[in-house]
Amino acid sequence: MVAAGAVGFLLTLATPRAQTANPADSPTMRAMADELARSMRELRLPDQPAPYYIEYEVDDRLTTRVTARLGAVADDLNGRTRTLRVSVRVGDYAFDSSLFNSPDRVGGVINLGADGRTSAPLDEDYDSMRKRIWLATDIAYKRAVSTFARKKAAFQDRADTQTLPDFSREKPEETILRGLPPTVANRDWPDRARQLSALFTNVGIVENSEVVVSDVRGTRCYLNSEGTRVVAPVQIAKIGRAHV
Repeated sequence: MVAAGAVGFLLTLATPRAQTANPADSPTMRAMADELARSMRELRLPDQPAPYYIEYEVDDRLTTRVTARLGAVADDLNGRTRTLRVSVRVGDYAFDSSLFNSPDRVGGVINLGADGRTSAPLDEDYDSMRKRIWLATDIAYKRAVSTFARKKAAFQDRADTQTLPDFSREKPEETILRGLPPTVANRDWPDRARQLSALFTNVGIVENSEVVVSDVRGTRCYLNSEGTRVVAPVQIAKIGRAHV
């Protein structure tokens, strides 16, 4: 059997223009903003530092994936995901709870990954989104407090050779664009995948081939305690790969 290298390319489609209605007033953005304000104002364990920086990101995507083999469609799937990412820092810009690897034993009622990610409600429901953000923020804050204590202990006997701060203070930015509804589009992808994969059917040395076409669309919402706000579309298409 002869092996052939994988081929593929990425298409990033044009960004839509801003719409008249303000996407920053969506239930998701309002829940993020209200919970951010509450956390910065009230979140603090007894005798522990309060957060000095918090950021939230909600990534809402619908992914369509079509797989074709030797001129026939093998899979035509689509699925929606909504992911919440929470980052909480304690300390200050010069020295904080980041950039320190140590075992993390802080649990919670939801599964929050080491990167601060967890699933989010699919519906545009203010109350359920805010509750999810609240639970994730509580876990992220307790992790930050625990990490900060261990980091300070590890650094207290070291010579002060640090020349760069742990985090940079940035000017707030605002980008509010129209997101894309999580609906299935590009229904010509199955035919395209089938046609591309059929090119290998009459090549004698090819025993098996596969072409995968995927389309991702949705909306990214971002907010941080410095004042940056972003609502932006997500629209990506991928085609790849062929192998034998």
